[in-house]
Amino acid sequence: MRLLFVVAIAAVTTVGLAADRVVDVRSQAWLGLGCTALFVVVAYRAEVHERRQALGVVAVATFFEVVGAQLWGLYDYRLGNLPLFVPAGHGLVFLTGLRLSQVPFLLRHRGAFIRATAVAASAWAALGATGLLGTRDLSGVVGSALVVVMLARGRQAGLFAGVWWFVAYLELYGTAIGTWTWSPVVPGLGLPAGNPPSGVASGYVVFDWLAGAVVAGTTRFARAVVTTG
Repeated sequence: MRLLFVVAIAAVTTVGLAADRVVDVRSQAWLGLGCTALFVVVAYRAEVHERRQALGVVAVATFFEVVGAQLWGLYDYRLGNLPLFVPAGHGLVFLTGLRLSQVPFLLRHRGAFIRATAVAASAWAALGATGLLGTRDLSGVVGSALVVVMLARGRQAGLFAGVWWFVAYLELYGTAIGTWTWSPVVPGLGLPAGNPPSGVASGYVVFDWLAGAVVAGTTRFARAVVTTG
């Protein structure tokens, strides 16, 4: 069932991003509402702690989307806005990466799965830095290094590995069809970047880590209040 979930969300994502490529702002809003409805249904069916973290990811990621796309100019969406499907989409990315990490075969070979992800992230960064992928990508090296560190030391390394693979597909596909485009140079830093940067998954990993920390902290605080009250 977990693998079926991953395949289903990947299929919906593929069709949805392709549709977004040809719609206007009004129709894009309908796509966004559909994505939001799908996230609500999926999150409702998830376990309580998974739902809380997914909602945390939506909040954290949306904040960074505004900063990254609208203020910093790291990337641009096709219509120059922040599409309505983006916040809910981040929640779906989290849940899909989580379900991928829970596939029985990958659970049995968790260590190998994490190591394979670290090798893939490192290889992508190395190829990007040399320019063999078309454009020289130095910013991706920084992000990929962070991913490798989180895979090696993070308590949720399995989750991070699952998220990395889904994000890799999402970013390669989304940029290939032009749904969004990354700036060739990181604004303010001058580092050349790929489209997408090889280290783009580091942002999602940070979102998941921050959301987990926020949810855990909030839960501990609420329990303390109830205990002292």
